[in-house]
Amino acid sequence: MQIAQAKKWIKANLPRLQKRFRLEDWELTVEVSKSIAIEEDPGRLATCHPSCDYQHAWIDIGVDEIVSDKDLEMIICHELLHCVLSPIDQIRDLFSESDNKQAQAIFYKYYYSAIERTVRNLELMLGLGIKTSQIV
Repeated sequence: MQIAQAKKWIKANLPRLQKRFRLEDWELTVEVSKSIAIEEDPGRLATCHPSCDYQHAWIDIGVDEIVSDKDLEMIICHELLHCVLSPIDQIRDLFSESDNKQAQAIFYKYYYSAIERTVRNLELMLGLGIKTSQIV
């Protein structure tokens, strides 16, 4: 998918998706590029950095491997689910203040696994049918 095509689709459809996920009062910043470079996960198609305190999220999408508008919609829906679950991130943030580095490492491993499983289950419940494991 071309960057311009993705930006046009996002501009036309993001308000509808925000309403679907009850995120109308959130400010969403969506950055679209050819690909997103994440050293620890080079195949990732998108990322979301939500802040429930400020009701704002930064979503980065790499369009190199996105084929259709439907794929783009599924990816954006996945990232919006991270916004919906962002209050749980506050628990993570509290734990990050711990001095016990070993406990932190174990917590983060299970936390991120649990969040992704929850997002995947919500996708299935909502009938989104996302098949790729490359979005987080």
